[in-house]
Amino acid sequence: MKKSHLALLTVGVIVVVGIGILMFRGGGTAQADGTSAPGSAAGSSPAPIDQSGVHLVFTSPEVASGEVLTFTVKNPTDTVFEYGAAADLTRWDGKDWKPSHKVALGWGDKGVGRLAPLKENLAVPLIALMAPAGGNGQALSVKLTDLPAGRYRMSVEPGGGQPPAQGIFGVR
Repeated sequence: MKKSHLALLTVGVIVVVGIGILMFRGGGTAQADGTSAPGSAAGSSPAPIDQSGVHLVFTSPEVASGEVLTFTVKNPTDTVFEYGAAADLTRWDGKDWKPSHKVALGWGDKGVGRLAPLKENLAVPLIALMAPAGGNGQALSVKLTDLPAGRYRMSVEPGGGQPPAQGIFGVR
């Protein structure tokens, strides 16, 4: 096979994987250990995220709608966690996590990310970010434009079949 054909095939695989990562996956349930998160919504409190696995760490547990939310991917495991520039956002409705928005993440010189409606075909750079084993990924950000008050769970999907990195924050 010619090098040009191999390069084209590689780009095609990367695009297909990128599209798969960008496809929205619905809510699901959080892990239960009984503590609560900020940004109260009606009903019971969502269970916190298990921090023994890869998870998100926010610079503030609660922000005002319209502010920029900054966070890192914390990886306490012994396996590298690779992820892209997109995330899913779900909102706690008092009983379960419901899909809220797609998220295009910002970092470094790429600026601040943005929220996108669930129906939008979200385009983000096909780039591999990573949190090394036992370390943290680089700071990521998103502007929470017109986000109603409540509790939200951000999920960053990895490649390689690992569970997503998640974190819960409140909006006031």
